[in-house]
Order: sequence, then structure tokens, then C-alpha cells
Amino acid sequence: MLKHSTRIILKDYGITLSLAIAIGFFIRTFLIEAYQIPNFSMKPTLIEGDTVFAVKWPLWLKLGHSPERGDVVIYTQKILTSFSQTHSVKRILGLEKDTITIKEGTLFLNNKPLDLSQMSHSFQENLPNGRTYETSREPPFLDDFGPEKIPPGFVFVLNDFRSKSTLSGNQVPWAITPLSSIQGKVLWIWLSLEKQSHLKGSSWFPQFRFKRMFQRIQ
Repeated sequence: MLKHSTRIILKDYGITLSLAIAIGFFIRTFLIEAYQIPNFSMKPTLIEGDTVFAVKWPLWLKLGHSPERGDVVIYTQKILTSFSQTHSVKRILGLEKDTITIKEGTLFLNNKPLDLSQMSHSFQENLPNGRTYETSREPPFLDDFGPEKIPPGFVFVLNDFRSKSTLSGNQVPWAITPLSSIQGKVLWIWLSLEKQSHLKGSSWFPQFRFKRMFQRIQ
């Protein structure tokens, strides 16, 4: 039989472990959650191997915030070939009553093209609310879209990488999605790993991209 002191130690460990699990569940359910970025659809803001923290959307609204153009969000997206759903990450660029058009890769907001500033390896988009962020543009460019007016209770979201080259058969670069589908607002990158190839002579261990870690998302 276990000694009395051993039983006390095991009980304490059990209480501590249960408390840690309960706290973790509470944080993940109501406060903040980590998401791994699976591809380059949000390049250069987010790339494959990044892991981001996103504040839960209901909490973000309770803190007095509202959806804004430029917010990077996690939302649930239906998979076209099945009845299941998956998480996707995109940037809000249109709010309800906005009219959105994409023509030859250029985004028009309420019939006006977004202001662009060319940088060395990307383009900076400047929104009317003062928000700025970088996008990538490579051929083949996105198909034309719209003009489409965003209905009440919905937002228009779009990839930062404005190319069809990252899209597989059931992926779309944009969506008009209900606000109820948004799971969280992305705040920062907390981990970034570069996957290594398994070719002979290469390392099997991922490499940390320290320059990307702890970056706040614009």
C-alpha cells in the first residue's frame, strides 16, 4: 500500500494537473487560441510554418472593438466538396454596405481602387481608415470579382497573396462571410518554423525563424 505521504503528494499532483487543464481549457475556449498557418495565402504577412495567437472574437467585441477593414481574422469556412468546415485566415477589407470589386488583380472599395505604394518585394495597401499592410502580387492574378455589395451582418475577406498560384481545387481567395463565422482576431506571431526537406544531407529538424517570432500583425 502507498504511504500516507506518497498519497498526499499524488493528490497534490492530481489537483495541480486538473487545475492546469481547467485553466488551459478556459483560456482556449474564451480568451485566446493558437492557430498554425498551413500555406502562403497570406504572404507576406503570414507564411507557412507560422503559429499565431488570436483573441476570441466574442471577447474582442466585449472589449469595445468592432470589425474594421484591415483586421486579420480566423473564420470557419465550408469545404465545397464535403459537408465539413475548416478554419481559414484572411483580412477583412469590406464591411456591410461596402461595394467590392476586383479587376485585373486590383481591389476597388466603393468604386475606388485602393491606394498602393510599391516596395522592394511587395506592395503596401493603404486603407481609407489609415491602416496599412503589405501584399504580394504574382501572376496568374486573381479572377475578376463583383461589383458586389456586402449585406448586413457580413464582411468581405481576402488573401494578402493576390495570386491564384497558391489555390488548390477547393480554395477561394476571397469570401463574403457572416460575422458569426469569425472565431478570432489575429494579434501576433508567437512561433515560426521552417520545415526542412528530407533529402540526404539535410536536417530533419525544423529551423526557427526568430525574426518573425513575436511580430504584431498589422
